[in-house]
Amino acid sequence: LRGFRARHGDDARALLFLFEGNDFEATRVRNTSWLARSGRRYYRLFADFNTYRVTMTLWKRFTRTPAAEGSGVDIKALAGKPVAFYKPYVAVTERARLDEVAGFESVLKSMRPFIARVYFIPTKYRVYHRQVASGTGLPNAQWEYLDGLCRKHALPCTNLTGPLTRAADVALKNGELLWWRDDTHWNRAGIAVAARVVAADLKVSGVRR
Repeated sequence: LRGFRARHGDDARALLFLFEGNDFEATRVRNTSWLARSGRRYYRLFADFNTYRVTMTLWKRFTRTPAAEGSGVDIKALAGKPVAFYKPYVAVTERARLDEVAGFESVLKSMRPFIARVYFIPTKYRVYHRQVASGTGLPNAQWEYLDGLCRKHALPCTNLTGPLTRAADVALKNGELLWWRDDTHWNRAGIAVAARVVAADLKVSGVRR
């Protein structure tokens, strides 16, 4: 946020995206090894280009065994193809309650003057839950926590679960997905769904961003 303000000025307002999978944790300690630092530098240089996706996929093919049950992922069939679901994110999605996260509210409150809207990004497991675990329901602990704080501090907040779920249902009929099959991130189709929601919000609000 400091970088955003330095580049665009204090009058500009940022859009804040919070991911259900790991943005509601008290702390996340980064690996400080040389390899980890090099990886982060590479990511910052190339993450916005297809180069990153292609080279990382090739690297995974040569350095990792195929994803299998019990290796940190669950493999489920979607559109007739095996799809990986990251177990820690599945566990987060299924937790019934989320206690107060240390420092979360105070930081969100401090950002209030510079934020135009907050967006909640659901996990892949939440969006495809009906297809991979039919007959069971899911709690909404992370969204309820965030929604409560946004209401308390008068922050506009949008839950992307609905638009993504509806688009995922339509895409599945054509054998397509909104996420990479071997990853926890959106592919271009998933990005497009979120972009349309954001564009509509910006058009209505007239936010300078």
